[in-house]
Amino acid sequence: MARRISAILELLLFLLLSISLASAIGISPSKIELAFQPNHHEEIIIHLINSAGRPLNATLQLGGDLAHYMKSEEGFFVIPPYQSKAYTITIDFPAIIRKPGEHIVVVNAVQAPISTKEEVRGIGATLSVEGKIVVRVPYTGKYAEATLELKDINEGEQSTATFSIVNYGLDAIQNAAGILQIYDAAGTLLDSLSTPRVYIASQATETALISLDSAKYGAGIFPVTAFAEYDGDTTEHITQQLRIGTLFVNVTDHTKKVYTKSLVPFQIYVHNRWNNQIDHLSADIRFFKEGIPIGDILKTPSISIPAWEQLSLSALWDTRLAAPGAYTAEITLYYMDKTTVVTAPVLVENQFTFNTTIILVIIIVSMLLIDIIVWLAHHFKQHEKED
Repeated sequence: MARRISAILELLLFLLLSISLASAIGISPSKIELAFQPNHHEEIIIHLINSAGRPLNATLQLGGDLAHYMKSEEGFFVIPPYQSKAYTITIDFPAIIRKPGEHIVVVNAVQAPISTKEEVRGIGATLSVEGKIVVRVPYTGKYAEATLELKDINEGEQSTATFSIVNYGLDAIQNAAGILQIYDAAGTLLDSLSTPRVYIASQATETALISLDSAKYGAGIFPVTAFAEYDGDTTEHITQQLRIGTLFVNVTDHTKKVYTKSLVPFQIYVHNRWNNQIDHLSADIRFFKEGIPIGDILKTPSISIPAWEQLSLSALWDTRLAAPGAYTAEITLYYMDKTTVVTAPVLVENQFTFNTTIILVIIIVSMLLIDIIVWLAHHFKQHEKED
């Protein structure tokens, strides 16, 4: 038993040390993108950075379907505190890679005790951080992918939809355009817009823009679908949101049930629908029972809520004098010389508690059930003997 406890403690110590070491080492750059070229030779440099105040023993290990075309320096190297070690990765691509698209070679930073002189695997080595080398193998013919960047705005402002269209094919794309479709919350198409047409050479990227006027749509959160058309083909569809803000904070949820005879937190969940941070947001809460005000007004502390974020406000409600039943909470939000008023139902219930009578009843019923079970068992046993 003592040996097992000692092994567990050693494992926990190792895990804690691993977490500490993992936060002390970094890879730079963490991502490298390469375009495949037949029979191409290239050397890239990756730095392992020691940000701790103690030496680290580390090495690089490569993994992935194209890792065998790459070589790095072998063996562990001690990196002094607050310094870095440069690793040269030599790449020799073959004449052809049959599978087109994106291939990822994982770059693992592996650590080991300082005394280690060779590669360590298993529990003796610690996988700290991970980078990647992305190799893009071109498609035959024409093949494009598109990304979309949408800028959030407020009413009265202009937004921009930025399309980046990449031609991963071997042939040039003669005619490409980004298409943006804007819908309302019910899914009805409000607008369909397109960028100017562009020419995209093989393995090249072109950017195209669409200007959006908030006055055309008003405030709200609008689902959008985006894609690119190119030489009779289309890219995969992208779904995002166009957010046009207005100075408004909405109540999205609240505490719906509390128990009597206690001091309970009453929580309000709010959503900032403005494209700016709102400071000094607070709330007053008043409770009514059948239209009659009950108790004092609750006041929450004030908070700052970032653009488009959802946060909660809270105040303590003393329900010791509240009778069970249905109440109405009138919630008033205060922010930037504006108010939002919402009424919401709240249910107050008696809290079930064990008392001496209930405990005695449970004990008596349990004893009766045990007596019945024992009697039945004895009865069936006697019946079997008689048979």
